[in-house]
Amino acid sequence: MGKIFSDIVVSVPPDVAAKSFTTQGNLATTIINTIIFVIGSGSVIMIIVGALMYVVSAGDQNKLARAKDTILYAVVGVVLAVLGYAIVTFIIGRL
Repeated sequence: MGKIFSDIVVSVPPDVAAKSFTTQGNLATTIINTIIFVIGSGSVIMIIVGALMYVVSAGDQNKLARAKDTILYAVVGVVLAVLGYAIVTFIIGRL
């Protein structure tokens, strides 16, 4: 019975190896896209929070400044999330 198994040659066809690499690329893409989605969603939520802070500031200059800063940083977060998505998509596409 041992002789039967000694004649078996194990090799990995190139298409299987490529699928394995593609699967790893898909996993990395999924993880990175999830992270970027969370960052983008958080930024949009912070834009809404900043807008609410702006509305309820009642003319107080300190509250207005905090609201504007919150909105500014949230917009920067959205821009970074979009740029991050574009960079990741470009790099994964080149692999």
